[in-house]
Amino acid sequence: MDENHVPTEDQIKAEIEELKRIKPKVPHHTTFGEDNWKAIDAQIETLENKYDQRKISKFLGALDEEGTEDIFEYESALEALEWTQGTANQWAEEDEHLYDPPSVQWKYLISE
Repeated sequence: MDENHVPTEDQIKAEIEELKRIKPKVPHHTTFGEDNWKAIDAQIETLENKYDQRKISKFLGALDEEGTEDIFEYESALEALEWTQGTANQWAEEDEHLYDPPSVQWKYLISE
């Protein structure tokens, strides 16, 4: 954790609003059939409820009705948690994006 990159409560609230704002603009599904909207909802839920990793595992890592885990949704929630902890994004391609909030990654999928 990097204390210098831990977002404030106001920044977390702003990120929740930003995720809600961009969600309808993001394609519903990836080319692999993963549900982007469920992944965004998982991030919003994680931020709103201040989930820790245990709660994410309990509620989002649970088996779905087909008996498989939605790993995309789970990993998206973990990314939101890691952002709140000031943890660098392991998927960031450039150092300048290491501490971007979750919404930044979704914005790449929006064609306005």
